[in-house]
Amino acid sequence: MKSKNANATDRRDYVIKCTDLKTGEVDYFINGKVAAKALKCSHVLVYRVLNKTDYAKTAKGHLLEWVDLKELLSNK
Repeated sequence: MKSKNANATDRRDYVIKCTDLKTGEVDYFINGKVAAKALKCSHVLVYRVLNKTDYAKTAKGHLLEWVDLKELLSNK
């Protein structure tokens, strides 16, 4: 399994799971740029939350995490 903190080319097997903390609604995004556009925030904030190396814990009230695409598809 590849590291979740690997560079962008190594993340092609992962998607971003975005959970709204108020409603519990879950969305999936192919990359941080798409997630940032949907959340109307900076892609830098998205990656700070995803990589958990900074102070940012959520992005605009959304919890973000990397999810292995193969695991996600096998659960459906």
